[in-house]
Amino acid sequence: MVHRMLPWLVAVFAFALIACETPAGSPADVGTRQPTATPTPTPTPTPTPTPTPTPVPLAALPAAELARAMQAALVEARSFHVEMDMGMTVTAQGLTLKVPFELAGDYQYPDRMKGKFSASLFGFVIESEFVQIGPTSWVKDPQTGKWQKSTSESGVAPFSPDDFLGDEFLSGDNAPVTALSVVGLEVLDGTQVWHYAAVIPASKLDLEGGELKFDMYIGAQDRLPRKLTMKGEVDLGAQGTGAAELPVPTGPAKFDLTMTLSKFGVPVEISPP
Repeated sequence: MVHRMLPWLVAVFAFALIACETPAGSPADVGTRQPTATPTPTPTPTPTPTPTPTPVPLAALPAAELARAMQAALVEARSFHVEMDMGMTVTAQGLTLKVPFELAGDYQYPDRMKGKFSASLFGFVIESEFVQIGPTSWVKDPQTGKWQKSTSESGVAPFSPDDFLGDEFLSGDNAPVTALSVVGLEVLDGTQVWHYAAVIPASKLDLEGGELKFDMYIGAQDRLPRKLTMKGEVDLGAQGTGAAELPVPTGPAKFDLTMTLSKFGVPVEISPP
């Protein structure tokens, strides 16, 4: 179910600043006065700043060790905030359709997540909220605002950390990522990170299409994942994509996903709605 989303109203506020002038003093009798010598101020020595030592990054790890190190770091943090932007651009029969999807939420180990998401289609916007606690989940009906409860092993949360960061994704026998390489040491939002990259065949993700470019940025000091990106071309007409359930053209689609993680260890409360 969808509902029409009204355009955002941008409010512009103007602030007036009033400057107050102080009346100048009278120049009378200036010529009859003797100039008064102004004492030379004693210069204050400028303190020498103490240099901040540059943290020594931990060594980059191969995929299998990296997956275990990231999982251990996330378990120790206990919680994190995630934001995901995903876009699909489909071109078929002379029609180009862009479908953006945005999600923001919080994850709490071992199996709790809550968040909000929105997607646009033909000028309509779908917005909803979800809560996942173990096998039990709740989704807010975007039309009525009522929560709907369900129980299943898959749940409604769009992902779990293991989907992108675990052994089964990065280093298992059937892992989509088969050749994760180290690009180098970089700085992301003021934090030193190791940049890893790989190319994933779409078939490894049960999709038809070419290869997807996968990049991940991992904290060089704490092994915490900061950012993941995936982009490429997939076929929405292929079996398993669910495209037949959506009123969109089928065929090749450009896929672009960016996921950022932050607020590691910040307490969150995830309870039934």
